Amino acid sequence: MMHYREDWEIDKERVLLQKKKQRLFESLPTLPHRKGWVERGPEFTEGQYFIHPSTQELWLAVGTFSPTWGTEVHIYSSSIGQQVEEWDEQLAELNSTYVS
Repeated sequence: MMHYREDWEIDKERVLLQKKKQRLFESLPTLPHRKGWVERGPEFTEGQYFIHPSTQELWLAVGTFSPTWGTEVHIYSSSIGQQVEEWDEQLAELNSTYVS
């Protein structure tokens, strides 16, 4: 049997996930990471990220795009990448399935 969820329950879950993710991103500078450069185009700038498909690491842009080098990134562990990916999937599901 499917449990009907009230809009406020969905909104509460969405806000909690967003807060968890925000707290993690705020703590990233204090966590171990490697530095590197990635070519993802001029729109990939500070604050944007992606999860590397083969390593599951979180690649976070920490600078602006340079035509010579690309964008500077900090690379965080696969456990962080997997957690962010899980939260992003949950948020996408909440946003698409339960549009208020």
